[in-house]
Order: sequence, then C-alpha cells, then structure tokens
Amino acid sequence: MQTKILRFSAFTAALSYIVLSLIVLLMFAMPLAYGWKQIVEKRSVESLQTDAERLSRVYKEHGIPELNEVIKILNASTGTGDESFIVLVDSSRKPVAGNLSVWPAKVPVQPGIYKAAIQYNNKTADVIFVSRELPDHFNLLVGRNNSNLELVETLFWSGLFGTIGVIFLFGLVGRRIIRAALLDEISQISTATAAIIGGDLSRRLPQKHNGNELDLLAVTVNRTLDQIEHLIHANRQVSDSIAHDLRTPLAELRFRLESLPTRITDHRAKTG
Repeated sequence: MQTKILRFSAFTAALSYIVLSLIVLLMFAMPLAYGWKQIVEKRSVESLQTDAERLSRVYKEHGIPELNEVIKILNASTGTGDESFIVLVDSSRKPVAGNLSVWPAKVPVQPGIYKAAIQYNNKTADVIFVSRELPDHFNLLVGRNNSNLELVETLFWSGLFGTIGVIFLFGLVGRRIIRAALLDEISQISTATAAIIGGDLSRRLPQKHNGNELDLLAVTVNRTLDQIEHLIHANRQVSDSIAHDLRTPLAELRFRLESLPTRITDHRAKTG
C-alpha cells in the first residue's frame, strides 16, 4: 500500500530536494572537517613537539643563554599571525628564558598538550601549547598562535550553515514554482475534462509533447477518448441503420392498420 508521504506533490518534491542536498553536503563537509582536525591540528602539534625537543636539547647541551638565542631565531622565522610563544620556568615557576613574561595561568605545568587563550601585544591569541619537563626542575612551554586556524574553521562552518540556508531557500522557492506549474497544467486538464463531461466528445486533454508524466497521462486519456468516441459513432451508425431498415416495414404495417377498419366495413357489406 502506497503511503501518503510517497505521493507526488510540490511539497514532497521540495522536501526530497532539501533532504538529498543536505545528505550530499554533509557527505562532503563532515570528512573535510574530520580531516582538518586530524591532519592540520595534528601536524601543528607535531611541529610544536619537534620545536620543544630541539629547545630541550639546546638547553641540555648549551644552557639558558644559547636557548634564548635559539628562541629569538625561532620567533624571527615565523610569519605574521603565526607567532611562537616560549617560556622556560624554574621550580618556582619564575620565567628564566623565552618571549612570555609569565607561565599562562590556564596551562598546567605537567607535560602534555593544551589549548588556551592568552593576551599578547594587546590582543587575544588562541594558542596550542606543548609542555615539557626538563632537568633541574625546569619546565618548558612551547606554543603557536592558532588564531588563523580557528578563523579558517569558523569560515568553514559559517559557509556550511550558509549553504544549508540557501538549500532551504531554494527548496521553498522551488516548491512554489513546481506548485504553480502543476496547478497550471491541472487547470488546463480540468477545463478540457469539464468540456468532455458537457458532451464535447471531440475535446482532448492538452499535450505539450515534452515527455513529462502529465503529458504521458494525457496521451493515454486521449487514446481512451478516441476509442470511446469511435464506439459512440459506431453505435449511432448501427442505430441509424436499424432505424432505416425498420422504416419500410413499419410504414407498411401502419398503412395496413389504418386501412383495417375500411376493409372490415367492406367485408361486412359484401357478406350482409
């Protein structure tokens, strides 16, 4: 049994367009978002871990003065919006090297990977940090500005939701266009049907010869009407033929019936 939801209408056509478009969009967007998280951020963390390992080695081999020089070189090699944040603290969490004046309050001292927002150059930066524990109770924190990545991610999700909005808008507009087109064709069919019901058997449903579903239906109905009209004309021909064949016998019978009283009177006169 066919359910109501599967019956064709402008609403179901628009709904099907919206659902299918959303499925295709999500099939494209979700793997992209997952890849962004797994590849871009992973590579950023791996780069930070490499920098932390290199700085740890510099500290172990050459001490704090050489570490400061390497930090300056590392900062100079990064581009705008991709600043590196480095701080080396002693056991009392007092900075002894790096370009940060304090260990960020939201970042634990324990080794690990962290995300935190810090104030830098009178602006807020979203930073990914890698924390390392060094000999002599020193701790090293290496971070990189993640604001550009966050901006790209925000633009991605904004574009995704904007596209979803456009899909819904096109669906609603498409529904109105489809409904108007269907009502126009149905109106023409209704007009032709009313004329046929009124007795105009020569009237046929309009055909646009474009091969759409309503056109195929009109072809089938018109063939049926042709057959009905042919049968009605054949029935009329048979009726006319029968009426013609009966006309002479009936006229003769009528003449005999009309002359019967006269014949009876003549017969009585002769026998009287």
